[in-house]
Amino acid sequence: MVSELADERFRLDALSEDGDERASVRAVFDWSYQRLSAEQARLFRRLGLHPGEEFSVEAAAAVAELDLHDAQRVLAALARAHLIESVASRRRYRFHDLLRAYAADRAKRDDSSVERAHARTALLTWYAHHAKAALRTLFPAHRDWDPALRLTTSTSPEIRLSEHEETWAWTDVEVDNLVAATRHADQHEETSLTLLLVSTTTMILHRRGRWDDLFDLYSRGLRAARRSGSRLAEIQALINVGETSQLLGQWRGAEGVLLAALDMARDSEEQWWEATALLQLGDGYLAQEDYAQARDCLLAALPLAPGAQHGRIEAQIESDLSEVCLQLGDYQGALQHAGRGFVLSQRAGDREGEAGILCAMAMSHHSLGDTHRAIELCEQALGIVSHKFFPTSVAHVLDTLGVVLRESGDIARALDCWREALRIYGDTRHKRAERVRERLRALKLLLACLHRLDETVVSDYPAQLSCPEMGQHFAAISTNTLPHPLIRSSARRHERAPGPPVRPSLTGPRNRRTWLT
Repeated sequence: MVSELADERFRLDALSEDGDERASVRAVFDWSYQRLSAEQARLFRRLGLHPGEEFSVEAAAAVAELDLHDAQRVLAALARAHLIESVASRRRYRFHDLLRAYAADRAKRDDSSVERAHARTALLTWYAHHAKAALRTLFPAHRDWDPALRLTTSTSPEIRLSEHEETWAWTDVEVDNLVAATRHADQHEETSLTLLLVSTTTMILHRRGRWDDLFDLYSRGLRAARRSGSRLAEIQALINVGETSQLLGQWRGAEGVLLAALDMARDSEEQWWEATALLQLGDGYLAQEDYAQARDCLLAALPLAPGAQHGRIEAQIESDLSEVCLQLGDYQGALQHAGRGFVLSQRAGDREGEAGILCAMAMSHHSLGDTHRAIELCEQALGIVSHKFFPTSVAHVLDTLGVVLRESGDIARALDCWREALRIYGDTRHKRAERVRERLRALKLLLACLHRLDETVVSDYPAQLSCPEMGQHFAAISTNTLPHPLIRSSARRHERAPGPPVRPSLTGPRNRRTWLT
């Protein structure tokens, strides 16, 4: 019984078996349904085709081909009949699960397959059309990049999405429906709409940290691309899957997928897509600390990239080359690449890219000894990206600023930055959360220990450091911040101690910016 109730297809039958039919769930629903007018019954059945748990007045109007006034009037009548319920203060409605299953069942019984397919396509088109409008407003550099975005769509009623605030608010409310609509389109092999919904919805999912949904939709996009027979769509889909696998820490699988995309792009003589595949490979090698491989891929991509995503791809290549230089200690080279990337990001309208490159510039200046300029650049980056629209970018800037502040001796502000970065990363389930958590844990532990050290412990403390983060903190907390002369002396000895430099203390967090997101 429990397993049947978990599937809407069986819920009504499971709850209606045996007993007095007049008291069965289906009989009660039938009685309410038969009291509806033809117009009300038609909208009720159409709403049974909606893939999500709640819906707007506009979506209801689209699936039933009603104007807004009529849709609102009929929805109110269905709510009074207790067949749907309103969602407080949002002009939205929802079904109880059993009533949604009943509405879908009535649609199957009372409407032809042609009528259902027509209504379903109208609804999916409504979501795809508005998701495309949202992408163009929120991510202008992507506005004509994906081949799927070339699909011409029209729908009614249409919501105006032209300002960031209203557009982001719409995506907040509709993101679950967009995911459900994408899966619904794929299940019914609405290939063009599937590709368009994947292209648009994944941009929103990435910024909310919904990694499992992101991978699922990209996998569906790859299947749809292969159904379509478009090699360009398949190249795009392979890069998407490779990028997401990399984000999920599955580099070996990601590398194979990206190399396959690169081979296809070269065979197709698609220069921009070849640059994009090389960029993503370079980004992956950079994350693996294989700087030679990363540099080779990025330098090969650079001459192929001009114009791609209105300059955004070239900007990201320059940004990653800046990071390679930073990791190898070439700080002037890092600044040169970052400077070119920043100008390109500005032209492309890519705020996330601008903020990320400013962080790279900040770490270069910091490594050259100009901490004041590094802090200025981080604060400039915080003025570019909004926590509401780009939370993980804000967290990255705060993490970088924390590194600079820690090594400049401003421990209190560094702790504040890392606490806020950790909160944001935690909210978005980002993999960088663990790195920031380790920074905080190590610094708090070190500060607690330093308050209790006697002369013997202080003299030998560097030998007791058990993790790279602890060592970086100890080196950073030196003459200007440690009052005890023995601690200052020990810190100076630790700074002069022989051995290879610890790279993270020089470069801070890396920004995993990718061509797609």
